[in-house]
Amino acid sequence: MEAIQQKLHLKPRNDMWGPMAQDAQVQCTDTYCDNGYERCLYHATLLYDGKEPKEVFPHWALWVDPAHAEINMMQTNIKDYIDKNALQFVTGAKSLDKDWDAYVNGLDDLKVKQYVQFMQVALNFSTINKK
Repeated sequence: MEAIQQKLHLKPRNDMWGPMAQDAQVQCTDTYCDNGYERCLYHATLLYDGKEPKEVFPHWALWVDPAHAEINMMQTNIKDYIDKNALQFVTGAKSLDKDWDAYVNGLDDLKVKQYVQFMQVALNFSTINKK
């Protein structure tokens, strides 16, 4: 753009949004102000640095036998149950001391042990086939 302006002997224009976009990325340094929420989240994630698991379960790369197709429904139900209860435990609607056993029994009702067995079979199968 500047080269064209120079060739045509035009006066440089300052009407582009480019330089303004840099200012939009500035954040408040106070993590408790309205604009500091993203910075607050960033600092909170730093608390977990170095605490990542050494091994990660490769659920995305597993092949599940079609005979165990119900695993998809089990996975959805288990995840929903865990998410719902985690929220209730965090907000204090449920107590870890009083409600934990009922929570674990609810996982048993969702056949979480069978789900883990299916996933272990899938993991074993994928590990054997990689060799």
